[in-house]
Amino acid sequence: MEPAIKELAKLAPLVNTWEPVPDVYQPVISGTSEFGVGWNARAQYFSEESDGAMGVVQPDDGIGFQINTINLVEGSEKAAAAQEFMNYALSKEAQESFAEALFYAPVVSDAELPESVKDRVADSADPAIVDIDWIWLADHRDDWTEQWRRSVIGG
Repeated sequence: MEPAIKELAKLAPLVNTWEPVPDVYQPVISGTSEFGVGWNARAQYFSEESDGAMGVVQPDDGIGFQINTINLVEGSEKAAAAQEFMNYALSKEAQESFAEALFYAPVVSDAELPESVKDRVADSADPAIVDIDWIWLADHRDDWTEQWRRSVIGG
């Protein structure tokens, strides 16, 4: 991590903000920033909403794949309604709609997407997807964050 921290420290004076709130996309769309690092689905959405002010590229050496989950809370008083919602959210119809509206990759194998959408969502089978050991990452995160604060953002 030390070589990466050193290289990021060199880039730090060129960075407008390290803060992703409200998002990394608006500074690019407004022209305040030339580049931003974000998630594919949101970048695809904002690129479409920006009338061409923002484009989306992915690094040649691969991308991480973020997995969101939907869960039922044990002991919920509304378990039946929650289960019904979950069943719908994971249906072919809902997954296709979610992909078409927001460019999130469907999690059901029978989803059918138009080519214009299929080419813009992440595919877990893509060889460019980097396998991330999230447990290992979590074990090292605090140390890396401290190095980041001390050497890159000067906090």
